[in-house]
Amino acid sequence: MTDTNRFSTATRHAPYATTHGWFYKFKSFKLQSEKVMSTPIVINNDLYVTTFDGSKDGLAGDCGAGVKGESFMTLFCMPYGQCNGGSVSSYRLNLGAGIVGGAIGAGGGSGMQRLIVANVDSTGISNNAILQKRYNTANQLIPQRWYDQR
Repeated sequence: MTDTNRFSTATRHAPYATTHGWFYKFKSFKLQSEKVMSTPIVINNDLYVTTFDGSKDGLAGDCGAGVKGESFMTLFCMPYGQCNGGSVSSYRLNLGAGIVGGAIGAGGGSGMQRLIVANVDSTGISNNAILQKRYNTANQLIPQRWYDQR
């Protein structure tokens, strides 16, 4: 699977009968610098993969300390990894400096909707499929807080 063929479903590039699956090489400025850092998330035929690229600058503090590298989340459509439309920029989200990831959280007031939760400032981001996707479910997600009270 490549960036040129993963946004069209006209031709299946990895039919299981002949290839036994598909793979995607995450590309970076340096050889083998972008790595998958957590278990991928699959929800309603969408696959979310969080990667870390150590070749990116990251951020530095005033005292000289800092974090090298950035994390990204990439969306693939299952089962073949190909989506019907889209682009690399709309199916990839920069999560920021360091090793960070996303999770599934409740969306909407009823708890019957799911979304990908990531600690990013989304005010300047538009047309990103990861931030816009919502999944309806029959099961309600009820947040719980566990703490001791004296």
